[in-house]
Amino acid sequence: MQRWCQIIGWTLLSFLLLSGGTMSYFIATQHPFWTEHPLRQHFIPIGHAHAGLLGIIMLLYGLYLDKVNLSQQARNWAAALYIIGTLLMPGGFLMGAIKPGLTTPSREFLLTPIGGLLIGISFITMAIGMFRTRKA
Repeated sequence: MQRWCQIIGWTLLSFLLLSGGTMSYFIATQHPFWTEHPLRQHFIPIGHAHAGLLGIIMLLYGLYLDKVNLSQQARNWAAALYIIGTLLMPGGFLMGAIKPGLTTPSREFLLTPIGGLLIGISFITMAIGMFRTRKA
């Protein structure tokens, strides 16, 4: 799972460069996709910021997977929860605002707190593993 964290983290950060450029283009050109939908003006940058931060943390997460005192199965589950949560949280922001004509978030926005819960469980699991780790 350590390798998957690295692959997904770098892929996510690379994708964010492209999507950030697209968002900047929409803002600079006053594209109707952006200007006619205030919900998008709020949710898309928030999702973008969350994805960037979570992508950086995923790179660190992968580095620490083999340093915690947890079984391999517990490490794999914690990493899987983090990966899924990292995709759901920013995805909920994006999907909650992408449909035309929305004035309130769609029900897909519920993916955001679900992702946050999964990330929280994975962080608690890793913290327990760090507390159990003996100093060398």
